[in-house]
Amino acid sequence: MLRTSLKDVQGALQELSIPQNRIIMLHSSLFKFGLLEGGSKGVYECIRNELGPDATIVMPAFTFSYGATRVWHAQKTVGEVGALPEYFRSQIATTRSIHPFHSVTAIGPLSQEVTTGLCPSSFGPGSVFQKLRDMDALNLSVGTEFIGGATFLHVCEEELDVPYRYLKAFPGEIKDMDGNVVDMTFQLHCRKLFDTYAYDNKWDGCWDDLNALNLFKVTHLNGAMFTLSDIKKTLTAFKGFLKADPYYCARTVPIDQAF
Repeated sequence: MLRTSLKDVQGALQELSIPQNRIIMLHSSLFKFGLLEGGSKGVYECIRNELGPDATIVMPAFTFSYGATRVWHAQKTVGEVGALPEYFRSQIATTRSIHPFHSVTAIGPLSQEVTTGLCPSSFGPGSVFQKLRDMDALNLSVGTEFIGGATFLHVCEEELDVPYRYLKAFPGEIKDMDGNVVDMTFQLHCRKLFDTYAYDNKWDGCWDDLNALNLFKVTHLNGAMFTLSDIKKTLTAFKGFLKADPYYCARTVPIDQAF
C-alpha cells in the first residue's frame, strides 16, 4: 500500500512558497496519499505550520443532501466533502457560515469576518466566496484536481448571470450555531435541465487558459496535485473569459448523464 509521510507533505507545501498569515481557502482530497502518517490531524497540523501563526484557515463544509432533507443545523450537520474538512469542522473550527449547500468553517483572526452575515445564494453579494475575493484570500488545494478545488470560480457565473444556470429556492429548516431558526429561504445556482439534455461545466480548457496566465503554483506528490492561487486575480481572468463567451465553461450532456 502507498504510504505518505508528513515530511513529504511538508516538502510539497514548501515548494508552493505559501505567503504567511493570509486568509487561506483550503480544499483537500487525501485518498491519493494512501496510508497517510498522522491521518487528518497530522495533515492539518502540517498545513497549519506552513501557513503561519496568524493565518485564517477556511474549509468547505458543503452539504448537497440538503436538497433532499431540507434540514440544516450549523452546529450539527456533517459536511460532505471529505475527511480533512470534517475533522476541521468537528474538532478545530470556531465558526461556520450559514448556507445549507455551501457553508464553510474557519479558524483564525478573520474567521468571524469571513463567516458572519447572510446571503441567500452561495456566491452572491455578501457570500463567503465574494468575501474571500474582496479580502485577498488565497486558494490552496491539497490532493484535489482543478475540478473540486476551485469552488470560488462559481462567483463569476452567478455575478454574470450565465445563461446555463438559474437560481432555485430551497425552503427548509435552517438553524444557526446557537440553534436559532434562520428566517431566510436559501438558493442554489442550478444548472438548467431540459427534456433530453442538461448543462454541465467543462473545466479542462479553463484550467489550461488560467494556467497559461501563471495564475497557479503547482506541485505534485504521489500522483496528487497541490495548487495555490490568488482568488481575486484568478476571478478577474475568469470573468474576462465569461464576458467574451457566456458559454465558455459550459457544455451540454444527455439528461441521463447530468448527475
